[in-house]
Amino acid sequence: MSPTDESAFKQMFRDACGRCFGTDHPAPLTAAESRVLCAHILEKTGMTLGWKTVQGYSLHLHLDTPDAVHPTGASLDTLARYVLGAPRVAPVVMRAAMPRPDVTPHVPEGRFPYWYRYREGYRRRLPVKLRKNGMPQTIRVAGLPDAQPVPKGLAKRFWFYTFRGAEQVLSWSRRLVPEYIRHSWLAWLAFVLFMGLICIWSMREYYARRTSTFTDNFAQINGDSLQTRGWTRLYPDSTHWVATPGALTLYTLKGDNWPDSLETPYIGNLLMRPIPGDCFTAEVQLSGFTPTANWQQAGLLLLEDSSLTSRSIRISIAYNDYFEDYVQPRQIIVEGISSAGTPTGKPEEILHKTLYLLGWGKDSLIRESMRHTALRIEKRGNVYTFLYAGGQTDNFVFQEVGTHTLYITPRYIALFALRGTRGHAPDMPVEVRLFRLQIGPCEP
Repeated sequence: MSPTDESAFKQMFRDACGRCFGTDHPAPLTAAESRVLCAHILEKTGMTLGWKTVQGYSLHLHLDTPDAVHPTGASLDTLARYVLGAPRVAPVVMRAAMPRPDVTPHVPEGRFPYWYRYREGYRRRLPVKLRKNGMPQTIRVAGLPDAQPVPKGLAKRFWFYTFRGAEQVLSWSRRLVPEYIRHSWLAWLAFVLFMGLICIWSMREYYARRTSTFTDNFAQINGDSLQTRGWTRLYPDSTHWVATPGALTLYTLKGDNWPDSLETPYIGNLLMRPIPGDCFTAEVQLSGFTPTANWQQAGLLLLEDSSLTSRSIRISIAYNDYFEDYVQPRQIIVEGISSAGTPTGKPEEILHKTLYLLGWGKDSLIRESMRHTALRIEKRGNVYTFLYAGGQTDNFVFQEVGTHTLYITPRYIALFALRGTRGHAPDMPVEVRLFRLQIGPCEP
């Protein structure tokens, strides 16, 4: 016998002992027990087995004797009939007589059909039951694993379970789908179209979850409306907080997040919200903001946590007339600062783009050109791209100011306006018209 057949035979013998004695016999059968099993087989199937043969099977099963056991096909089929509960057949000599009510006449079944069906069911670990005519059949159940050994290795196991699962699904579909539908090209065309729609819908859902956009035009800022939309106002200053419907107005108050051992970081009315992703595009649009004094600025602030002492990046529209002893024209600039957050660490100016030079008698034209301004930050991995736009109308075009690789992972973004901790610059209003935060994939 092959190793698979011998394994099926051993399991079948255990099933026979379990049916006769009510439990899997833990020891080799004695002569008396072998006779009891043979008598039970004769009573249930009408077929005989020698008790010495049965005892030899039991010894081989429990003691794993070196002598090979070669059961005949008739013996295997008889045991399979008994295990499967096949109807009892009358002996050949009784076929001409009237059968007893509990005896089913013998019908031609081929050679050893019960053994082959049991062996197939054992190999595939599938239940076996009898047809109405007493012949065995294997019932394939989707999801039951085969009796084949699972290969080692991740790739081999993946393909093993993939093919086994596909085989079970096909077997299941043959039982559920009528044959005339399986052989219809219209049915297959409808199936392909249905699967295509599912794939398209799945891809849309996948990219929709990866990409999300939050836009706020600040139509409502009264009460808890800001908090409901995810905003948190830190360091509130009610004197300079005007709840005007349809507009958010910040003021360049005294304060800064510049690391300084003498000053505590502070930015009044700092409006902050979390960033729910690693890669994003953030944009703020301002109206009528033209700074007129040093350190007076407004823009976007990125923070690693919700405190002003964390590592940060900020981009702002600012005024610059700080040249010490050098005589230079006053400037309106786009400035970018990267800070480690610690008082001993020195911030780094990563952007300094001059927008306008003041003092040439055309300051009114400059203010008109800065009626509408906007700043944008695009983060892809560790690469940050900073952009600026401005003009008399709001249909402006963004221009790249600079690109830097910065190893900072911001978790919060804030809208701010400040005038530093030194000097006596006025508290200038800054009208915020729009804020947009788009979370997207990190691939370019």
